[in-house]
Amino acid sequence: MPNISEKAVLVRLSLSQWTARKYDKRVSLEIAGQHGIDADLGRYNKVLVDSNEIKKISKVANATRTFFYTNTLPWSAEYWIRPTQGYMQFMTYLGEYRAEFDSKVRDFCGLYEQLREDARRNLKGIFNPSDYPPVGAISNKFGFSVNVMPLAGAKDFRIDLSQEEVDQMGRALEAQNKRAVQQAMKTAWYRLYEAVAHMSTKLNDTGSKQIFRDSLVGNLEELTKILPVLNVANDPELTRMCDEVEHQLCSFDPENLRADDKARQTTGRAAMSLAKELEEIIDKQVVTEEADLLDSIINGL
Repeated sequence: MPNISEKAVLVRLSLSQWTARKYDKRVSLEIAGQHGIDADLGRYNKVLVDSNEIKKISKVANATRTFFYTNTLPWSAEYWIRPTQGYMQFMTYLGEYRAEFDSKVRDFCGLYEQLREDARRNLKGIFNPSDYPPVGAISNKFGFSVNVMPLAGAKDFRIDLSQEEVDQMGRALEAQNKRAVQQAMKTAWYRLYEAVAHMSTKLNDTGSKQIFRDSLVGNLEELTKILPVLNVANDPELTRMCDEVEHQLCSFDPENLRADDKARQTTGRAAMSLAKELEEIIDKQVVTEEADLLDSIINGL
């Protein structure tokens, strides 16, 4: 495995937004009383402002998350790993998403006072001014940040300990990084398997042979281009399988697959075969990981 600390960085995406919803205990109790049921069986949540305005911000936030998680692999509870290849373009796209997010937030903040007055009329007796942040504070309910930090390697230790202790900590860190890389690669393999298996299911379903979205092919083709970049372990097998999937499953456009029985059947059989091969590769990796874990336990005794 290459020195991962020289090939990748860790990235954390943080997105937050005002939900514009509020649990109303009084109304919940009233409804429960009207129907003679326990109040714990239901909760009444008020929509505080026109949900369409909030949805404009949510749409950008969701698109940002999709882009971020598509172009990274999981590393820890908070951070995701991003190879340095294509890093600047990756950050440029995130910058564009942030600009759009900030623009939608500014638009919403400009409408906020009017939206609050509209809610006063619409909610009538259940309107409560205390549910609403002050005008000057509403923008603080939204946030978009990207944190990047280097991936530490064994050579990065510069602490006042004996060389033996430093070496021991370095070995522990390398082992930790190795396990994290294995988990990241497992995610990469499973993404490919899931997409291929989905195509196999769709194209081999004789009951609805023509019902599938164009994204069935488009998403798979995009994945075969993204995963080689995310191949933090430089696994040639993953690169080979991406090439095979692109060659065998992305040769026909969606309309051809719908209209041409032969093309659909050929691609469907190829998808089934590749899904089986991918499943075998993943199963083999699980066995290898279990053997490595057993070795590490034995060596640690």
